[in-house]
Amino acid sequence: MENKEQRGEEGFHLNKKIEQNELARRSLLIENTKYLDKILKKKLYKEILGDDKAEWVAYLAQIEVFYTRAKVRKLLKIFEKFGDKISEVIDIPITRLLDISQLNDVDFNEWFEKARVLTSRDWRIELRKLKNLPTSDDCEHKWQPYQICKVCGEKMKA
Repeated sequence: MENKEQRGEEGFHLNKKIEQNELARRSLLIENTKYLDKILKKKLYKEILGDDKAEWVAYLAQIEVFYTRAKVRKLLKIFEKFGDKISEVIDIPITRLLDISQLNDVDFNEWFEKARVLTSRDWRIELRKLKNLPTSDDCEHKWQPYQICKVCGEKMKA
């Protein structure tokens, strides 16, 4: 029978493996984004598909590639904004990098740090503050149960 200490060690060991795998996955995603950027800009997908009239979406739809247009658009937008610096921020979720890529006149390093440490709720609040939009701290929540407040964007239960 396993004791609590053994279960704890196993849990932490497995969690460490997940973290390592996720870091490797994100690194590969960034590398693939660099390749996708080059293939798109040079229209190399036409040669890959063997058709001068081929479309970008046909290349993305290949089983071996299989990225959605939306995902590639997001990844390329992030890559366009941060370039090779993207390799330094692979620990930040893609959704937050996309949020940061849409910001102007900010200290990106400060926002990268926020992206690493803030909870989802606090992240939304910080973005709303930056855009001078009301936050849950400023709002009286004129909403129905399980709805999003139309003033501050906070989702709450009645």
